[in-house]
Amino acid sequence: MGYFKVGFAAAGVAWFILVSGALFWNFAPSPNFLGLPTSASGIVAGHSAGSLGKGRQFILAEATRRYNRLGVNVTAGMANGSQLAPVSYLNRQLEQQGAKWRVRSTEGNAAVIYEIS
Repeated sequence: MGYFKVGFAAAGVAWFILVSGALFWNFAPSPNFLGLPTSASGIVAGHSAGSLGKGRQFILAEATRRYNRLGVNVTAGMANGSQLAPVSYLNRQLEQQGAKWRVRSTEGNAAVIYEIS
């Protein structure tokens, strides 16, 4: 019976280390030692932390890339990815995608958005 208790305790400790390591890896307040982003990274550029902000920023960046391919009134900032496309174009793209949010204004690579119903 003593071996069973020791084995059970060792398995419990190993499970705790595995689970806590995975949680710390994903939700650490700073990037991990491999330089990979975490779910709750303390360093954010142009969007809110978390999946919703990152997802929306990705949608806006993709719309800006499509705008760049049109070749109409593309600024240097839009071409190098440091500036978003015009608000009217972004909102048309969001409407076509059926998104429930729109862009109010942009400044560089950041956008002020609002929800619609």
